[in-house]
Amino acid sequence: MRYSFLVLLLIIIISGCTSGSTATLDNTTLEEQYGDLLDDIDYITIRSGNGDLFEIKETNIVKQWVQDVSTLPLPIDNETEGAVGTLFVVKLYSGNELKVNFSTDHVNDYLLKPNSDLVNAIKYLLPSTEIQSITVTCTEVCHTFMNNPFPELIFEDINEIKVFEDAISYGIIDTREVEYAPLFNMNVTFNDESQKEYKLHVADDVNIKTGLLLSSGGQAYVIPEEITNELKLLIYKD
Repeated sequence: MRYSFLVLLLIIIISGCTSGSTATLDNTTLEEQYGDLLDDIDYITIRSGNGDLFEIKETNIVKQWVQDVSTLPLPIDNETEGAVGTLFVVKLYSGNELKVNFSTDHVNDYLLKPNSDLVNAIKYLLPSTEIQSITVTCTEVCHTFMNNPFPELIFEDINEIKVFEDAISYGIIDTREVEYAPLFNMNVTFNDESQKEYKLHVADDVNIKTGLLLSSGGQAYVIPEEITNELKLLIYKD
């Protein structure tokens, strides 16, 4: 009798363990899946479903994005079998080392349900599809102070456009009462052929850490150092 009771108890325990092992998650997060691997991320690449590759190098923007997205609930698809199409593949790097690799439909071995919050968060990092090109030309100040002033620079690459977009999006209002003498005219052309004009000051001088952007209305914005450095590489690359 005692032997029968022990056998029955063992069956119940094994049955309980088996049942637990087949339990599935409803949601997860990047933080749960990758933990400490999300620390010190300073570079992101995004590959779209049509093959376009985007690079995000501004460290402050990258770190804030990783922090915001790491706790975003990701609904897990426990019913669909096999591969599904992906909108974006995201790779997170620390230095040159790949730390995290996920997509809009897979996180580790989990298949994800369609998630507009994740898609929108990724799209937030991408250049606007509304901008066709950025044109930079010299002002009179540029012709006076530059040894070899260029007649015109046209930027149509999506990653280059993103740098100028960041200069517009992340500029900090300049409250100083000073007179500005910007080096460049900056013209933004949209896909509907409309345009918007700015004045841009990015000096080719290692001692000048930040740039300046002036709207057509006269408001001045200080461009953060990281974005200023990216602009220097684009404008003075030759």
